[in-house]
Amino acid sequence: TKELVYNEYELGDIIETKEVSPVRGEIFDRNNKPLAMNGEVLWIGMVSGKAKGQEPAAVSALSQAFSITEDFIEKKLNQSWVKDDMFVDMLKAPIERKAELDTLMTTYPGITYRVITGRVYPYKEAAAHLTGYLGLINEEEYEKLKPLGFPIDTMVGRSGLELLYEKKLQGQLGTETFLMDKDGNLKEKLTTFQNNKGEDITLTIDIEEQVKLYDSMGGEPGTASKVDHKTGQIHALVSSPAYDPNQFIFGHSKQSYNALIEDEDNPLLNRFTKLYSPGSTIKPVVTAIALEAINFDEDTTIDVQGKQWQKDSSWGNYFVTRVKDHGVPVDLKKAFIYSDNIYFAQMALELGGSKLMNGMKDFGIGEPLNLGFEFDQDKIVSEGSLDNEILLADSGYGQGQVLFHSLTLPEALSAIGDEGNRKILTLFKDEEEEPINILSKENADTVFNLMKEVVENPEGTGHLAYIEGRNLAGKTGTAEVGTGENRQELGWFTVIEKSDDHPYITTMMLEKTKDVGGSLAAVKKIKEYLLK
Repeated sequence: TKELVYNEYELGDIIETKEVSPVRGEIFDRNNKPLAMNGEVLWIGMVSGKAKGQEPAAVSALSQAFSITEDFIEKKLNQSWVKDDMFVDMLKAPIERKAELDTLMTTYPGITYRVITGRVYPYKEAAAHLTGYLGLINEEEYEKLKPLGFPIDTMVGRSGLELLYEKKLQGQLGTETFLMDKDGNLKEKLTTFQNNKGEDITLTIDIEEQVKLYDSMGGEPGTASKVDHKTGQIHALVSSPAYDPNQFIFGHSKQSYNALIEDEDNPLLNRFTKLYSPGSTIKPVVTAIALEAINFDEDTTIDVQGKQWQKDSSWGNYFVTRVKDHGVPVDLKKAFIYSDNIYFAQMALELGGSKLMNGMKDFGIGEPLNLGFEFDQDKIVSEGSLDNEILLADSGYGQGQVLFHSLTLPEALSAIGDEGNRKILTLFKDEEEEPINILSKENADTVFNLMKEVVENPEGTGHLAYIEGRNLAGKTGTAEVGTGENRQELGWFTVIEKSDDHPYITTMMLEKTKDVGGSLAAVKKIKEYLLK
């Protein structure tokens, strides 16, 4: 009987069960810090009857404090149904502005607010393209959700994880049970768990590292990532510039939304899912393939005069071009230090199209990522094979038709960082994939040591990233995109760190580096990040 189940039950008491609306699941980082949470939000409004003759001053003060027009406020107050004692909704704002609002209320009595529960994104721009944001349901969505207990003001995912995992996060109609006395007064809430909340999602992301990496980009357009090469877990995944997802909860003014969509750097674009020419960052992968597939001799030397080379006259007017002729024969070590395009073009030709294609697939290039996000598919060629000699040569140094997204290099280079074992990258903490052995420890170590020269040798293209006492191995890359006045350079830098405390691959691509030193711009920013 209920008398035995509930200690506080008295004769005449009533057990009452009520339906409760769905509550959205939350998104957490690896250390259980909330990235998208159900938190407190200020719901700001006005009660004109309390303005005590100061309504124009109150309207002006609210307009200035929250960047909304006086006309917007007055139109809301002048709606036909509004009475003097009614709370008239104006906007929502972050709870951090409560003290400021309290001061406004004291000075202008017509201004008021309520504290409500709303979706909050504590890390704002830094995690925006991961979390995404919510928006109000439309009529069609409401018709589907209404029978499931969702109210008309329900918000649903519009981008990022909020959209991709909508069904998992959204929750469901639930119940709560209460013990009431004979007069209907609440005695005790008997429900001890939430059965209306959606599932929470825990990521492999370390939000502190995410914020530091985002800040290191300084708002420059591009993408960056940090991956544990021992586990394949993604600790940071950044798209820059970004937007504050909270503004989609609070509501954009027309001016703020227009500024967002008209920004030439397109902060709404999720760059970490897009494709980019990798430039010379592909060279460690091509080298590993050559060492493994054809036992490429590390002592192989080329002696080419000048900055241009072609295999023979069948190439017509086409030449492979390197940045500089250093005036000495170039072996594999020097090819890494100088990032010599001609050396790697010849390496690709020696490998042949079939071996290079198959080798790149072994490194995960061209294979789909199963991270939930819709990444554009990285590729070696647009279609077909590498039968064309010029295309094959260009592919050897990251031009041609090779395209990478932000996680192509970290996945491929995880094999260099961990004794030939390529990791399947993971974004969710409860997922774990078996590594795939794709090359020998000896060859992996050889490539790692060649990449160390890029950082440690004073002539290395990544030497600016050298940090005494840190075991860093890197590769720079520059790729030209566009033509004429629209020509621009992508600047890449990827660095593997081998240590028990820092088994990470950090990669950055910047879109506009033609006038700021190409890949050196990315090298500087990654060093800044590594020193934080």
